[in-house]
Amino acid sequence: MLCLTQSADMAAAPLTKTRLRENSVTFIDPAFMIFDLAILMDKRADLSGIKSIVDLAKQDKIKYGVVDGGSTAYHIDTRGSEGDDMIYYRTLKSEMEKLASVEEGVRWVRQSNLSHPFVFIGERPTMEYHASRRPCDLTTVHGSNHTGEYHLAVRKNLDAEIQQKLVEGLNKLNESGKLTELFDRWLNDRSECNDEAKDSSTSPVSTSVAVVTAVFLSVASVILSRGE
Repeated sequence: MLCLTQSADMAAAPLTKTRLRENSVTFIDPAFMIFDLAILMDKRADLSGIKSIVDLAKQDKIKYGVVDGGSTAYHIDTRGSEGDDMIYYRTLKSEMEKLASVEEGVRWVRQSNLSHPFVFIGERPTMEYHASRRPCDLTTVHGSNHTGEYHLAVRKNLDAEIQQKLVEGLNKLNESGKLTELFDRWLNDRSECNDEAKDSSTSPVSTSVAVVTAVFLSVASVILSRGE
């Protein structure tokens, strides 16, 4: 359960596994979402020659950035030491801007211009969420086939029965496709950039990860309440 204190039994958010985090929490397998990377850009920008983040390393007109210390930065860092295209990832690592937050990355994209374009590389669900926000001036293109995973995290030594319920519930929801359906429905229903978009007076989601967090807080609640 979640609690409004300095600690919690479970975190339902877009959390990726890292060794540092595993020192503090236990991650539940399977993942509740698998994602690739995307490039967030101004709709007016010409990125016709950019088919992946590797292509960004082959040019010098378009500047790019990632969240400093985030999973995307970690992916670029590790790919710079292995693989056939590691030389391009090394270029990405040395040339990319390291930003403090997702919100800062989105702001940099909006503040850039066609003469000096800037794009933001990040996890596809988060990039698509921001592209669906007004003033509807952003879009996304494919970034990488890198497979990332979001996991529920629970406190160390959480009751084994509760952990098993989470595992079983996530397996069932993954197998049924319900998790993907929940995310797609949540994102599409709340998009501000389609013909059926609601008036902006509807309470908007204010943070970069709220779309994923809200969906999976609900999912986690359902899983823990199951009597199966």
